[in-house]
Amino acid sequence: MKSMRVGVFETNSSSTHSLVLCKEEYYNKWVDGKGIYYNPYTNEFSNKKDNNFLTYDECDDSFSFDINAKGFIDINNCKMVAVSLYSSDGN
Repeated sequence: MKSMRVGVFETNSSSTHSLVLCKEEYYNKWVDGKGIYYNPYTNEFSNKKDNNFLTYDECDDSFSFDINAKGFIDINNCKMVAVSLYSSDGN
C-alpha cells in the first residue's frame, strides 16, 4: 500500500469507505466540537474551519455514513484512534 500523506494510513474498500488513523487527542476534540474539523473528501483533520472541513455533528448529519472508532497504543506508546466511516445501507 502506498502512503499519500505523512502520519496518515487510509484505505478504501467495499466495506469501509474511509479509514483514518489519528492521535486520540485530535479525535476527542473533533467529537467534542473543540476546534478540530474533518474533511471527508480528503480524509484529513484540521484546526481550520472551511466548507469542506466539518464538525463531528455536521459530518454525521451530512452523510449516510456510520462512524466507528477504536483506540489503540502505537509502537511509540502514543494513544491513537482508528476512525472508519462506512455506509449503513451497505453501499
